[in-house]
Amino acid sequence: MKSNLKLIMIALFSLVLACSPEDGKDGINGVDGQNGQDGQQGIPGENGNANVVSYGFDVNRADWGSPANYGEGNIFRDFVITQDLIGGNSLSQIFSDGGAVLIYARILPVGDYFLMPIAFSYAGVGVRLTASLNRESLFISKTTNGWDNLSIADNEIPEVINFKIVLIPKEAAGRMANNKEVDVNSYQSVMKFFSEEIKRME
Repeated sequence: MKSNLKLIMIALFSLVLACSPEDGKDGINGVDGQNGQDGQQGIPGENGNANVVSYGFDVNRADWGSPANYGEGNIFRDFVITQDLIGGNSLSQIFSDGGAVLIYARILPVGDYFLMPIAFSYAGVGVRLTASLNRESLFISKTTNGWDNLSIADNEIPEVINFKIVLIPKEAAGRMANNKEVDVNSYQSVMKFFSEEIKRME
């Protein structure tokens, strides 16, 4: 009888360990993914958003790589987004897991952030900014019609461009997509949505 009781206690203890708070870290609502029950709330990320994080960094003119031909007349200069710039995360992994990666750029120090890809005029030259999540890189090129990608000279690149990258796990991305009030073109709208979600959960 004592041995049966001992086995039952070990089984219960193992069950408690298996349901650790770590299970509640994969979404704003902490769904644990095992049995559909709500788990612990995830760890708050930057700007107070659980599991939705925003990272900002600047790219100076000299930081862009040399012009490279990517085929069919598309010539880009790249900037590799190293994981140390985005909290050790991988853009391609988040995207392949079903999450969302939103990249915003600000050209003027006091201007707004615009969702990429974008085309704009700088020093009388059309400039285009795009990105590749698979390559985990930003790209810059000259453009004459907003779509072509031509080689861009050093003096045609803005001295500094500010970037914001928002990393959104799959569950949170789904909630954002289903909310018609969120304007993904606006960095402020996206961050406001997730900040308000946290307040509703508290």
